[in-house]
This record gives sequence, C-alpha cells and structure tokens, in this order.
Amino acid sequence: MSMDIDIIKTVFAAMQARDISAVLACFAEDALFLDPHYPYPEMQGKVNIRAGLEWAMRGIRQFDFQIVNTYQTGDEKHIAIEFRCRHTLHTGKQLDFMQVFLADSRNGKIQALRAFLPFRPNGFVGTMLAINHFFYRLSHKPMPGQDEN
Repeated sequence: MSMDIDIIKTVFAAMQARDISAVLACFAEDALFLDPHYPYPEMQGKVNIRAGLEWAMRGIRQFDFQIVNTYQTGDEKHIAIEFRCRHTLHTGKQLDFMQVFLADSRNGKIQALRAFLPFRPNGFVGTMLAINHFFYRLSHKPMPGQDEN
C-alpha cells in the first residue's frame, strides 16, 4: 500500500497542535523514529516514540514546520520532505533551521521516519541540548529495543 503525502502533513500538523495521540495514530506499532535532537535519537515502537515526543513537548512551546519541498518515489512508499523549522522554546528562544525527513510506509502507516539536519546543533543551543540529554538519560533509562547511543 502506498503512502499519501497527507499522512506526513498530518503528523507535522499534529506536532504543531501538540497532539501526541494524533501523531502516533500515523505510525505503525513497531515504527522507527530517528531524530538527532532527542536524548535517545533512535526510538523504536510507539511507546518509545511517545516518550520522545513528550520530552520534546516539555522543551518546545510552539512547533512550526513550513514545507519547502516534497519528493516521493515512483512506488509511493518513500517520501522526503524538507521543512523550514521555526520553533519557540519554553524560554522564549526562537529556533530557525532547515530539516529533512525521510519516511517509509507499510500498510498505509509510517514505518520509519528519519530526521536529518545540514549540521549538528551547535553553540549555546547545542550545549544546552547536550546537557539536557545527559540529565534526561540519568533519570530515564532506555526501554527495551531503544538504542543507548
């Protein structure tokens, strides 16, 4: 079964609405979500993805994903989508960066969603993110099947 670009739009609209349940409804039960921003960048399964999204919601007051480009393979099972991200942290700090997500589907659900940045977070934000990851990992051990790296 092919993946409609609308499922990707639904995921990011749900992130902007801070609706974790709506985000998870788009994923297969055993889906993989990879994102270098998270304390555990590799999240396998909805339980781990939910934990990652809850962590993100605690740090970001407002998500803003603006679609720049989309690309879909001929078999419609793979989508690449480029966003301009303009998020607002709970501290009020504005983040403005480009990000690409690659999505794979199975049976109309997202099987894998991988985030890529043209750079690693650096400067003050990168330092604060690294510190935040460190303390989060001290109090939140990885769940079974979750990568510790």
